[in-house]
Amino acid sequence: MLESNAVGYLIAHIFRCSRRYKSKELDQYGLGRGTFQHLMALYRRDGVSQSELSDRVITDKANTTRSINKLIELGYVSKDRDSNDQRAVTIHLTDKALEIKPQIRSVLMKWTLILTKGLSKEEKETVRRLLKKMAINAENHINDSTETGQ
Repeated sequence: MLESNAVGYLIAHIFRCSRRYKSKELDQYGLGRGTFQHLMALYRRDGVSQSELSDRVITDKANTTRSINKLIELGYVSKDRDSNDQRAVTIHLTDKALEIKPQIRSVLMKWTLILTKGLSKEEKETVRRLLKKMAINAENHINDSTETGQ
């Protein structure tokens, strides 16, 4: 039951429900919250450094290290030396990760259908547009706060 109409509360509520749904659906692949986020970022752009992956997922390097180690243990990613700079390491998806990508995408598409049930095409587009603006506002604020030390 919803206890507030505040935007922040509603977003947090959806986020918590999303975590529970994904946890249940992705458990069969051994994926938890952190590992799932990092795997999704690698699906969008494979072969990135650990630092870049942290930035893309908006988490600290320690969480990224733990997630990468778990993904390596599960056989979903590998660490490889950068061919241009032998000191640098890049994170790459394995064939096993690519094999489950359609199932992972299916889980996400089902969640989107659950969230948008009963919405018209126009309402879905409005929600998407507004959430994107809000996400940009949040990210800009976090980046500005980080840069100014606030």
